[in-house]
Amino acid sequence: MRDDHPDRAVVELRRACELEPYNIDYLAMLGWAQFCAAADKKRVAVQTRRVLAKAIHKSVKPEVARFYLGRLERMLGNDHHAIEHFHEVLELCPDHHEAATELRVLESRLARGTRPPRNK
Repeated sequence: MRDDHPDRAVVELRRACELEPYNIDYLAMLGWAQFCAAADKKRVAVQTRRVLAKAIHKSVKPEVARFYLGRLERMLGNDHHAIEHFHEVLELCPDHHEAATELRVLESRLARGTRPPRNK
């Protein structure tokens, strides 16, 4: 995912899930990768939200899934929901720099009354 190749990440994460089917973090990462790889993000958003919500409740590191849920909402233009998720990430992990950055950008955008075009 860091190399911006979500299709390859989906393949690798599917394999990881086959090897460890009860690893909730792998399942969450697979859901996130599938969302990133999808051409129609709105279509896969419901399933991705479901997978990430499950991970939030079952993972020992819920801030990871919560962060991805914040990004999902931001990418779909749901800025207020994204802000809520990023605040929760920072409550769990105050040094989470990516969540802090996302939060600053979103709050600045809302203060200016601007927003980018919605993704598909």
